[in-house]
Amino acid sequence: RKVAKGKGKGKGAQTSAQRALEVCRLGCISLGALADGHKEVQTIVLDEGFAEVVLEALEWYQLHPGLNQWALWALFNLAYDHQSNKVYMVKKGAVGAVVDAMKRHPGERDLQRQGVAFFFSCLRFEDGIDAARMRQVAHTAGLKGALTAAIAAHPRDEVIKSMAKAMLDVA
Repeated sequence: RKVAKGKGKGKGAQTSAQRALEVCRLGCISLGALADGHKEVQTIVLDEGFAEVVLEALEWYQLHPGLNQWALWALFNLAYDHQSNKVYMVKKGAVGAVVDAMKRHPGERDLQRQGVAFFFSCLRFEDGIDAARMRQVAHTAGLKGALTAAIAAHPRDEVIKSMAKAMLDVA
């Protein structure tokens, strides 16, 4: 039996683990891209349980900043401009998961941007959203510390600074 190039013995578990990580990362990228600006798709993706899959990937691959960055991007795109998705994700623990990812990877600028953008989107006052309750959950999860650390770690990043400061002013 011929073995395909790159699939020989000796790569076993490590290669398998690396492939699983890459599948999760690409899945987060795909979900985020599909949901970006498409309310119907955002609803379907959430209804099918993919927000939970993204949250599981964040928990399972805590030490992988690349996956964490794209998972936060997917969560942002699932929540952006979709009130019921925001509420659902807050109830499912997305706020704590995003805070934890930001705390684990303070030096990852793109990850910090995605985390701050997620909070900026989810925690602003909007009709039909109990923003005060959602901010209470965020406060309990450590939002202020995560935002302050993001600003401190990336003081020249105007996107992080402006969104984080806006959230700190109302949190």
